[in-house]
Amino acid sequence: MIHDGGATTNLAATLQAMSLTDPGLCRVRDHQVIQKQRLDFFNYLPMKVACTGGTPRRITQPALEQAMSKAWRNSFYAISQVSNTVFMAHFRNQEYMISVYTRQSWSMNSEIMLLDWFDPNLLAETKDEYKFEHILVTVRAYGIPRNRSLSLLEDILNQVGTTSEYHILQDNNLFARQDYIWGIAKMKVESSVKDRVIVNYSVNSTGIAYLHYEKIRRICLFCGVMFHIAHNCTLRNNLITERSKSNQTELHIPRKDLDNGSLMKIIYQVRPFKVPDLSIVEWISQEMQS
Repeated sequence: MIHDGGATTNLAATLQAMSLTDPGLCRVRDHQVIQKQRLDFFNYLPMKVACTGGTPRRITQPALEQAMSKAWRNSFYAISQVSNTVFMAHFRNQEYMISVYTRQSWSMNSEIMLLDWFDPNLLAETKDEYKFEHILVTVRAYGIPRNRSLSLLEDILNQVGTTSEYHILQDNNLFARQDYIWGIAKMKVESSVKDRVIVNYSVNSTGIAYLHYEKIRRICLFCGVMFHIAHNCTLRNNLITERSKSNQTELHIPRKDLDNGSLMKIIYQVRPFKVPDLSIVEWISQEMQS
């Protein structure tokens, strides 16, 4: 028979032996959580689905975190959700955060994600305080077979936005590809893009550069703004509504800012995008000869 005092002692020893939690390890984990909270506060970027017309696609926090973990690898450790459309990407340090921001554009499936800088000292209380005004886009300029220069490339980028302050233009931007030159532009999300510009090589020599925006799959053919199609264009739909209210029967809604004159008069204006059956090089050759 076991004495009651011995049973109590043996039971306490047995429970201590079965314990799987080390008190010291708990303290280390608590310290790590505190460290993560500190990193959270200083190294994160707001992000949301790019949409300038219609209803933005709804995505979930787990799905976004899984997609970004494949793209960003170990650069970040979590994504939190601020509202139905706005998320926060939390990075391990400032270097990782800057690397992700400057390597835009990022996408989840077919949706481009907008990123923005965030000042932790000015905490936004509502989603409307997150601006998402700009995006970094790689721009290709086709149809420049000669007289390639960094100043020419910079002029082209400044016509569609501004040359990215995070990326230095080098000879690689001019000569890495035979059929185009390229650079990264900081573009306004709500501004119309251009699909061609006239290039002045000399006083008596001009040409046309055709522009392509990498990873940008939706550009409205009515207003020229990225991230929506004509069916969801607010400007177009407002015009249709106004004409309906005034009993206008004209079905044709002219595109914004398009000139009916010759192509050479269309300088830095939006024009309808054409989808050629030929390769881009053959198409450009035919366009320049016509």
